[in-house]
Amino acid sequence: MEHRVESLDGLVLDWAVAQAGGVDVVLGEGCLLQVYAAQREKKVYAPSSCWGLGGQIIEDQAIAIRRHPSTGSWYAMMSEDLGSFEHAAWVKMTASGGERYGTLSYQVHKRQQRFDGPTPLVAAMRCFVASKFGSELHIPSAVLLHALLKVTPAPCPSHGCAS
Repeated sequence: MEHRVESLDGLVLDWAVAQAGGVDVVLGEGCLLQVYAAQREKKVYAPSSCWGLGGQIIEDQAIAIRRHPSTGSWYAMMSEDLGSFEHAAWVKMTASGGERYGTLSYQVHKRQQRFDGPTPLVAAMRCFVASKFGSELHIPSAVLLHALLKVTPAPCPSHGCAS
């Protein structure tokens, strides 16, 4: 089933981040587990809620994050979309027939896109996923069903985050 990247969250967003980053994950008990074949171990994978994981993606992908001063919501853009020494609007991504454009398409570069979220990590991970797949992504039904279980996983001991 196709889902809009701007609405992904929780386990489904984490699964999408894993796909975008080429990370080998399996469904665990209410969470995703990253598989480390060489060490024959699995660790909780929740980059949308764990700075130890999501922060590394933000740094590696040069994702810019801002907080809206009046609403308090967070939004993120790929740094390359901000341009060099020029004013670039933090525009919200919209799509039409697969073409990306800003809210005022005649004023902005067509790749400029902003993703909102309740936290900086959620906004940044949505931005990362869309940079790889576009505005929509097919989510397997097994992942969607697993997300509906809403089991609270144990804290992530490898990164010190609750996932």
